[in-house]
Amino acid sequence: MSSSSKRSIEQVWYSCADLCRYFGVNKTTILRWRYHRNFPQPENQHLGRPRYDIRKVQRFLDQRL
Repeated sequence: MSSSSKRSIEQVWYSCADLCRYFGVNKTTILRWRYHRNFPQPENQHLGRPRYDIRKVQRFLDQRL
């Protein structure tokens, strides 16, 4: 595959810690978002830890603004 045809692969599944880093917030904020009825539920588990689809989390935040 030539370098011009390579595509970057974007991470889709984020842990709570990943969400904190991505959005620049602390864990308390993520936990508060989780209790909102429209916040996306984790869909993927890795080693027993919830993973969130970043696209759905971003959509949730976009709708709140």
